[in-house]
Amino acid sequence: MWRDDAAAGEEPWAPFKSEDEWELARWLTRSVGQGKADEFSKLKIVQDHVKPSWHNKYTLNKSLDKLPAGPGWRCETVQVPGDLKDKNGRQRTEDVELWMRDPLLCIQELLGNPAFRENMAYAPERVYTNEAGAERVFDELWTADWWWKTQGLMPPGATIAPRDKKAWPVYLTLGNISADIRRQPSKHATVLIGYLPICEMDTFSKEKRSVARHRLFHHCMGRLLAPLVEAGQHGVNTTCADGFIRCAFPILAAFVADFPEQCLVSCCRRNTCPGCPVEPKRAGEPLHTEFRDAQAALESIRDHMDGKPSPAFDSDNLHEVYNPFWHNLPHANIFACMTPDLLHQLHKGVFKDHLVSWCVNIMGYKEVDARFKSMPSFPGLRRFKNGISLVHQWTGKERQEMERTFIGALSGAVIHQLTQVAKAALQASLDRYHLEKQVVIDLGIRKNFNVPKLHSMVHYPALILSHGSATGYNTESPERLHIDYAKKAYRASNKRGYVAQMARWLSRQEAVDLKSAYIQWRSLADAPGDQPGQQAGGESDHGPAALPPHACLPPRTLQMAVRSPFPRSTIRDLVDKHGAVDIVPALRAFLNYPAHAHTGNGPLEGSLFDLYKQLTFTQKSTRFTDGRDYTFHVRAVRGKPAEGLCEANPGIFDTVLLIDPISDTGLRHVHGMDGCLRPGRVRALFVLPPELGECPVPLAYVELFTPLRARDPDSGMLQVARSSQNRRRRAVVVRVDEFFLPCHLVPKSTSANWSPGWDETNVLDHAPYFLLNTYIDTHSFLLFKGFVA
Repeated sequence: MWRDDAAAGEEPWAPFKSEDEWELARWLTRSVGQGKADEFSKLKIVQDHVKPSWHNKYTLNKSLDKLPAGPGWRCETVQVPGDLKDKNGRQRTEDVELWMRDPLLCIQELLGNPAFRENMAYAPERVYTNEAGAERVFDELWTADWWWKTQGLMPPGATIAPRDKKAWPVYLTLGNISADIRRQPSKHATVLIGYLPICEMDTFSKEKRSVARHRLFHHCMGRLLAPLVEAGQHGVNTTCADGFIRCAFPILAAFVADFPEQCLVSCCRRNTCPGCPVEPKRAGEPLHTEFRDAQAALESIRDHMDGKPSPAFDSDNLHEVYNPFWHNLPHANIFACMTPDLLHQLHKGVFKDHLVSWCVNIMGYKEVDARFKSMPSFPGLRRFKNGISLVHQWTGKERQEMERTFIGALSGAVIHQLTQVAKAALQASLDRYHLEKQVVIDLGIRKNFNVPKLHSMVHYPALILSHGSATGYNTESPERLHIDYAKKAYRASNKRGYVAQMARWLSRQEAVDLKSAYIQWRSLADAPGDQPGQQAGGESDHGPAALPPHACLPPRTLQMAVRSPFPRSTIRDLVDKHGAVDIVPALRAFLNYPAHAHTGNGPLEGSLFDLYKQLTFTQKSTRFTDGRDYTFHVRAVRGKPAEGLCEANPGIFDTVLLIDPISDTGLRHVHGMDGCLRPGRVRALFVLPPELGECPVPLAYVELFTPLRARDPDSGMLQVARSSQNRRRRAVVVRVDEFFLPCHLVPKSTSANWSPGWDETNVLDHAPYFLLNTYIDTHSFLLFKGFVA
């Protein structure tokens, strides 16, 4: 595109007159519907003052059609002969449309996209957590075993381009691209390659319609993926994002689909595992069966087609699809490509449909609701203020939010074995799950565990070792894309001959996205001192500030508001509005501590404090934070009384783990850290007044809990209680750079001792014991995984 513009002497935003006009066209195309864009373009004020180069939506679309776009669309008519006859005795047929574009061109476009240059891999790697190589990491596809095994089948120097797909639209992405990028729809790392036809099949008798639909699906998928057969065998030269030309072999690595679609793709019946030949009646047993062999399955299908005896066809519960689309795809075993479906198998199936219902049968919705309503707040945690019984339309996000506190909510309320079943399922600890699950049968909740979604977990370890982290293949991503590529595209049509209009609408959307990425790349390339693909430097005047180095903590930055929302607050404000009842003795102890050499000893009672609502800490990214910096917030927000029709807002005071200022015993050596961690509740965040001395970082008034020592036998989480001294809450003033991590404390109590008056505002002041919730986020889980039973 750059060379074309240079040869024609055009600006990057051509064919539009200026960059401003391009921005207007982009906004109308991306954010405004067809009718409203046409109405806006015809406004007199727009035509007289803005004077765009178009005067209605039609002429705007003509300009958009001049933009470079992705691979073009084409339509192929498929004739489906039925088994029924018409009134003249002729065989009834139905014509359907298959809309598709060349998947090989889509792969080449993804491989060559410079936006993915820093997130692209071209060869397999083995990654370890330390130099000794004692613990291997399986996260990306290129760090797992499948790529290593398949690479050995390729010619020397070949680059594999693994593909993922989902119907019905069919999407395609590359395993070469980082999973974090693939999961973000805005990155456009997943592209639509086809719309498969869906028809009523009324030319078939009711007995034949099901198998006819299966055969139509496989025929269309075979036509769609036909260009990849030869490319997967011989390779194709492709210009990659780093500028090098490689011989790429597009190989089917994973098929992302829910359970019914997995059965459809693998030609298996609905009550059968799409990956292995386990008997349906034994699906609940801990059987570690191997994946089916694709060639053996094809032989069984062909024997059945030829009328030969085929015991394996019946025992494996195969469908009468005699020409599956994957029969000639090179180096692909379709049965080993069915990656974990976290959304439907775990979040909805194992967790919501089974674990939650089992626990509700024992506890009852009343107690379950009470425990979730009283759950303390945590930054980013979804609050179920009315419990869970009134939620009827569960989304995947809501199920995941519920999982973050589920084990803690159970503790003390159900018998030990059922807590172990729930914990094992959420940790995917299969051996413990099968060891403890008998209690569910003993309680009369279930008669057996022959459920396909429960059985699917048996294959998770092997699939993670071969394909990397299961989060890279979640069906949430294509379901989110379905909103853009199907629903929005359909609404943009006139509902007649809509597939052709959808394809045309999508081509324009892609052209706008491609042009936007190109203009951004050109702006970076033309900036003095910068190279294409590099981010321009510079920070805001009030950007993150690096915290002073701490012997026990990793390097971090701190960000806070430029101005205090509560300036010149008094000691009385801290006591009455923040609950910092012992601020005077705690601050005096801080000022008198020998290590704080720059603090003074002035009078406290007349001092005025600048208070802050929130501090933001940022640590460098790791492989386990998806390449993103780990950011956490600490809040100390005073309550707001009711005013008029507005209800009162309770205060929010977060809990954190901090370097214990009192004891040197307890949990040690957390990632090489010497010292003790202790939870605390932050009541106030403030800057030390000048008359009291100097401190390079803000201070915090913190109410302490007991150190992390004892472990709860039910949940395996570390148990704490409120710390007291002389019958008063023990509180200290500390520097905020001694905060180690935000933490979430879950109240623990038996059903008999649970108080109906507990809620999220007072439970931390009244519950007798608390559990350190290690499931609240990935960072906490990985940090304390060695300390959870």
